[in-house]
Amino acid sequence: MSLRDRERGSQLSSIERELIHRDNMGYVRYLPGTLGKVFFLDLSPFKHRNESEFYFTDGPVPPENTLIEVSIESVDKSIIGSIPSFEYITKKTVDKWKPIDPNSLPNRKCLSSEDFLDYFRWQYHGTDETIHAFVNGLALFTLSNPPINDQLGGFETGVFGKMKEWKGVRQAIGIIPKEFRKPSSKFLLPRG
Repeated sequence: MSLRDRERGSQLSSIERELIHRDNMGYVRYLPGTLGKVFFLDLSPFKHRNESEFYFTDGPVPPENTLIEVSIESVDKSIIGSIPSFEYITKKTVDKWKPIDPNSLPNRKCLSSEDFLDYFRWQYHGTDETIHAFVNGLALFTLSNPPINDQLGGFETGVFGKMKEWKGVRQAIGIIPKEFRKPSSKFLLPRG
């Protein structure tokens, strides 16, 4: 799964979950060929919003991939296409914009317990009772196992010796790219 294809709440970062509820705030992504005068405000550089809403500025161009908040001068809504395949397009003219420090946004330090369990639940089928027991077991192993041998701890220790089953679990967790696992990643935001 690509970072751009994430849809479930448990797959989104805390900043992305916060920005879902904020209009006129997001990470700048330029519309190609517009020199930054037309742009989108995305949840992150890796999770785009719907492209039916875009922003236009005659003033200074905000830097790409920067979190900003905009003040809107006017809103123009249009319909493109015809029945049965049409869509609404919204053009928002920017009066001014200001950069936002991502660390200033309210942050849930970790997922809610329901989002955490949902991350494991969505990929399995069966009775509610069976899935509930299985998912709670996976979550418990994830949180409580200390590292042993060359393992990392958490899941790694919880399934030690059960590599066939572990392969399926690793595939589910594999949505996190390697560059995001490194403390030196330029995309890792410091938290205070």
